[in-house]
Amino acid sequence: MKQKILNKLKDRTKKNPIFSGSLETEFGLMGTQVRDIIRQLRREGYEICSNEKGYWMAQTSEEVDDIIKNLKSRSLSMLETITSLQRRSYQMKYRENNQEEMFKEGK
Repeated sequence: MKQKILNKLKDRTKKNPIFSGSLETEFGLMGTQVRDIIRQLRREGYEICSNEKGYWMAQTSEEVDDIIKNLKSRSLSMLETITSLQRRSYQMKYRENNQEEMFKEGK
């Protein structure tokens, strides 16, 4: 499947991207599956770019830099979300432990 998607991307440029929905329909995949395959291909060294209009093969280093910037921004956003959830989890654990202590003391 990776090779089939790669073949579809080979002739695509920023001016002529292929929409994820087209790949999903043509290959009977879900959006998450397409994204997973794109991620694998990028990790294998293919310069696949994307935006809200679709996927394409980078033609310039600037396009690669743009997708790197986009991925970094998204990863930082995810880390902020993780940090917030961890803080909340610690607060909940603290309250739960205090309630257990109060129960043991009969308060």
